[in-house]
Amino acid sequence: MIADTNLFREYIDNEFEKHPELFPSNINKGYHLHGFTKPSVKMNGMVQIRIKTVIDGEQYTIAPSFILPYMRGKIDEVENALFLMKYDVPFSALTHVFGRDDMFWYRFHNSLGRNSIVGTTVKSEDKLPAWLFNW
Repeated sequence: MIADTNLFREYIDNEFEKHPELFPSNINKGYHLHGFTKPSVKMNGMVQIRIKTVIDGEQYTIAPSFILPYMRGKIDEVENALFLMKYDVPFSALTHVFGRDDMFWYRFHNSLGRNSIVGTTVKSEDKLPAWLFNW
């Protein structure tokens, strides 16, 4: 889809109509396709498309949902290991079964606590469920 800019723009416009909270508030005033990111070393040369808002010139990278934050890997590569982490399986066991190294799994485990996973998605407090505030 990235190779066909018309198709990509149509997709972004449709997603903005369905989920405006996932996008910058000023995108409705217009945006331009602004090129691509450098090929990722971590993700076998994957490139992502960048957009630039017309009103203030802010630039944003559009990342696919199957990529982990900070381009750490793909969701399908870590989902089973994440399930085992729930049961306190040691990082060395994850390395033995899923590859990488112990430090990858340690850093991955610690990165899950960063607020960017939700912080970049939820743009407004009123869109959060009420039960979340009643701990």
